[in-house]
Amino acid sequence: TMPLTMPDDTTDRTTDEPQIEIARSDVENVLSRFRVRLHDADGSVTEHDVTVSRADWERFGAGYRTPEALVEASFRFLLERKAKEQILGSFDLGQITRSFPSFTRDIASLA
Repeated sequence: TMPLTMPDDTTDRTTDEPQIEIARSDVENVLSRFRVRLHDADGSVTEHDVTVSRADWERFGAGYRTPEALVEASFRFLLERKAKEQILGSFDLGQITRSFPSFTRDIASLA
């Protein structure tokens, strides 16, 4: 008989994805700002300033324990689609839907 599930191969994979560091840099009543650093194995680093408004948190944050977790998932989403050097240096989280209309659905499925 065939197994009902496929074996989990994530432990056997080597990944070239950058390491993601997130630090909340500012908190206001209606938004939070984050400094994100992406480190590659070759030592290259990019830095990004990301703003998460209260509206974006309410729109995209369902299923995430913290805004930091949402920001990390958002960067994983972006890194699956472009190189870290192609990610804007500064942006509002809601802007991702302009380039990737599926972001709203996809980010919910990653939670």
